[in-house]
Parts: sequence; structure tokens; C-alpha cells
Amino acid sequence: MPKALLCPLCQAENHCAYAANPAARHCWCQTQHFPKALIARAGRGRCICAKCARAFSAG
Repeated sequence: MPKALLCPLCQAENHCAYAANPAARHCWCQTQHFPKALIARAGRGRCICAKCARAFSAG
């Protein structure tokens, strides 16, 4: 599986519509807030999976 389709934190599929298809118009991440600390941890421009985003937000 291409690296762009994997979460950089857990290596599970990130389900990013944009990574899977650059012409996609919508992705689950559009309705999410990603703290700057989480983005820094994952690496700028990397797609984080919903599970890791929830776990980070939960503390």
C-alpha cells in the first residue's frame, strides 16, 4: 500500500480520500480539527487516521 494511504502514527489505512484520489472533492478530515501538536507529531502533509486523531484528542 502506498505510504500516502497509511497513517504515519500507527501505519493503519488512513482512509484519506485526497491521498487515494487527488481529484476527490470531500474527505472525512474536512470536518475535523487537528491540533498543531498532532500535525507536528505526524509530519506536515501526512494524513492521520481517525482513530489516532480521536486518541490524541482524548489525551
